Amino acid sequence: MNFAEEQFSPDIIESYEAEYAAIIDLGEEIFVQAGVLVQVQEVRDGETIRKEFRKVYENTGYLSAQNSNSIELVKNYVVGTLQHSSQLQISFNGFTEHKVNEGESEAQHQKVENRKHFSGSRFIHP
Repeated sequence: MNFAEEQFSPDIIESYEAEYAAIIDLGEEIFVQAGVLVQVQEVRDGETIRKEFRKVYENTGYLSAQNSNSIELVKNYVVGTLQHSSQLQISFNGFTEHKVNEGESEAQHQKVENRKHFSGSRFIHP
């Protein structure tokens, strides 16, 4: 290796786990967060410091309702996929239902009618 290659080879400054999430607006003032746990590295390349995704941890996908206590949130799946060291894709699928009294048959029927499915993906950069 010559001096020029040594001078410009990237150096890993720090490696850590971080949660990255997408916010999904379902309308009616209902927001859902879909997230995963990833490993991130901070890399110095000359005078520039950048963050890079290194890996997505398996089985860490989650969904959570951000501002509504009146819905039940059901996750079918949340998956994180590295498209590149600078791009994470979060794919998600699930549904919401309005919380109702489980003891009433009419309320149970209403719960199924109020089911709202959602799915999609978002791209995130570190």
